[in-house]
Amino acid sequence: VVTFSCIANAESMCVFGACDYCYRVNNNSMTRSKKKYIPLEGALLRIRMLEKTLPIESEGIFEQLSAYVAHSLFNVARSNFKFDNFGKVKKDIGKAINDPKITGYLKVACKKAKGKERLAAGALYRHYFLLIKLFSLVD
Repeated sequence: VVTFSCIANAESMCVFGACDYCYRVNNNSMTRSKKKYIPLEGALLRIRMLEKTLPIESEGIFEQLSAYVAHSLFNVARSNFKFDNFGKVKKDIGKAINDPKITGYLKVACKKAKGKERLAAGALYRHYFLLIKLFSLVD
């Protein structure tokens, strides 16, 4: 219901050729059969698309994008730790978050985001990969 009204009222829309988004997987969800691995490339593609389409010169929009980046990359790291070895994920995610733009988003999210996005940003910004790995084991 909400999705239809959002699409119907949208001024523009972007459609990706791959399904890289995985909603929360729980026993009552229709998405429970979908894969839980979230590709880094898909998350980075969405971030770059948002950078191009959003007015990020607005402080409020920049803060929201920063929180989104933290949340998105934390979920990628968490899901990748479930499927790949620690060294590979640390290298891949580390390379992505060392990008100056991504580092800038995480720095802003560390200060401005609330709740879990702030914690996610802090863990990524400080390269606390072992903490993220431990979280992936209990999640």
